[in-house]
Order: sequence, then structure tokens, then C-alpha cells
Amino acid sequence: MDAVSVIADWRLRAIPMEPTRIPGTPDPAGFIGPALDGTELEVFADILPEKREISVFHMMPARPHVIQKIRKAKNKQERKQR
Repeated sequence: MDAVSVIADWRLRAIPMEPTRIPGTPDPAGFIGPALDGTELEVFADILPEKREISVFHMMPARPHVIQKIRKAKNKQERKQR
């Protein structure tokens, strides 16, 4: 449930976060947000909109370097949209 909480109530996200490392899989999304108990977590997931599917493959307390990585990816996406 914590991963769902983070994805639903994210405070920072990047879709995609970085290119995939596994051929044939989607580029992963990264989320930073609160767990049910308020702990700040990082969650990585593969999102397949055509299947209406989200596969979470990583969740742990948010680390500063991951927050920075997701922030950087988000900023890069915003610059592309301008």
C-alpha cells in the first residue's frame, strides 16, 4: 500500500526517470512521496498505459541522490515541453 500511496500523492515525479537498462521494457518512472505513515519514500515503477498496468520494482526510504536524479529528469522534461 505504501507504493500506491507514493504514486497517488507524489511530491516529485519523472515519467520517465531514465532510459531502461533492460531491453524490451519501458523506461522507468520515479516518484518521491509519503508512505501511509508519512515516511518519505522513493518508488520506481514501469508504467504501461495501454495495459492500465503499473509494476513497482523498487521502494525504500528516499535518498538525497535519488531525489536529485528525479528532480533533474523532471526539469529536463519541462525544458523539452517549452
